[in-house]
Amino acid sequence: MANNAAGLSTSNQYTIIEIPGTNIQDTRDYNTYIYEINTHGMKGTNLGEFEELVLLTVGILYDNAYSVAIKEELNKQTGRKVTISSVHAAVYRLEEKGLLDSRMGEQSERRGGKRKRIFTISKSGKAALETASDLRNKMRNQIPEVAFKNI
Repeated sequence: MANNAAGLSTSNQYTIIEIPGTNIQDTRDYNTYIYEINTHGMKGTNLGEFEELVLLTVGILYDNAYSVAIKEELNKQTGRKVTISSVHAAVYRLEEKGLLDSRMGEQSERRGGKRKRIFTISKSGKAALETASDLRNKMRNQIPEVAFKNI
């Protein structure tokens, strides 16, 4: 098995993908992996709009960022009707990408003894938010005023 600088280990059949700064490893058929890199880029490196909003909301809520609170804050901040299932999908996907961490909160009688899963932004999540913000600002600053003159 050979390693290279991109975090890839290759054998005759499979490629093990290690995403830097995370504990994520993905094993795929080598040809499938090369096809995905060539057509879509490396899995986990791009941040979608909803994922960015969820990361920002987790930061806003800080130590109170559990699924229901995230949903309610997203509804309040965006005016959208966000569902709990979309929040669950996003936080688990972000955790899998290494952009969020989670821990179990204390048991609560109000919740029938159940504990909340509390999410926090990881170091990689902070970097992803900074990169997204920098790119968005860089591009926005390149739009000439004349582009908006007749709008």
